[in-house]
Amino acid sequence: MTHINFDRVAMVYDQTREVPKEIINLLIEKINKVLFETFGSPPYQILSLGIGSGRVEKYLSSKDNHLFGIDISELMLRELKKKQKTESIATAQADVYNLPFRGNFHLIVAIHLVHLLDNLERFLNETLKASKLIIIGDVYTDVYQSLIYSDFIEILSKIGWEKQDSAPVDGFITREMSRLGFLREDIERTETTSQTHYSIYDSIKKKYFSWLWDVPDAIYNEALSQLETRIQKKNINLNESYQTTASIELKIFKKRDI
Repeated sequence: MTHINFDRVAMVYDQTREVPKEIINLLIEKINKVLFETFGSPPYQILSLGIGSGRVEKYLSSKDNHLFGIDISELMLRELKKKQKTESIATAQADVYNLPFRGNFHLIVAIHLVHLLDNLERFLNETLKASKLIIIGDVYTDVYQSLIYSDFIEILSKIGWEKQDSAPVDGFITREMSRLGFLREDIERTETTSQTHYSIYDSIKKKYFSWLWDVPDAIYNEALSQLETRIQKKNINLNESYQTTASIELKIFKKRDI
C-alpha cells in the first residue's frame, strides 16, 4: 500500500494534527446529510479506510452510524480503542487493497489517505466492490504558514535534500470515477485558527511529520542545528502563537443509479 506506517506517531497523532471543532462539525454534518438524502432514514453502515486513531471518526460513530474501520498501523488502532464513544467501532488491521469487510456499505470514507497510496487504480477497484457512495478528502491545519516550518524546508534544500510533495491524485480519481458513472460534489471550507511556534518546532524535532522519516539522519541533524540557530538569531518566542488556517476538502462520489 505505502511504506508509511504511523505506528511511531500513534500516541501523539491527534495532538499534532488537531483541527478546529468547526471543521470537524462541518464534515460530520455533510456526511450525515448526504447519507439521508441518498438512503433515507438511518441506520447506516460506514467503512472508514485508514481510520487511524479516529481523529475524525470518533465524532461520526453514533447509534445511527454503524462504523467499521481499517488501518495498517496496529498502534493507531489501539489509540482509537482508548477513546470514549469508539467502543462500538469494529476495526481490523489491514490495507486498502484487501478489504477484510465485505458487503454493501452505505458509505466509504477515506480521509487523509489517498496521497499515501502507490496504486490508485487498485485502491478504487477494491473500494468500489463495497459501496456506491465514496467520500475522499482531507481535514488539516496548514503548516506551510509557519515561519519555522518554511525555514526548515529551505535549510534542507540548501544542504541538498529536497522535500518531495505527494503526487497529485485528484485528476486520476476524478477522471476514473466519471468514467465509471459517478457524480461528483466538491466541498471546501477554511477557518482561521492558531498554533504556537513551539508546536511546529517540536513536531520537527521529534519527526512527527511523516515526510521527515525519509530524510537521512546526517542531513536531518545538520538542518535541525541550523534551524535552532535561526530561531535564536530571529529571536522567535516559541511560546507565542501565529495565525494560520484549518481546512476541509472533500470530493463526494455518488453512483448515478443510487
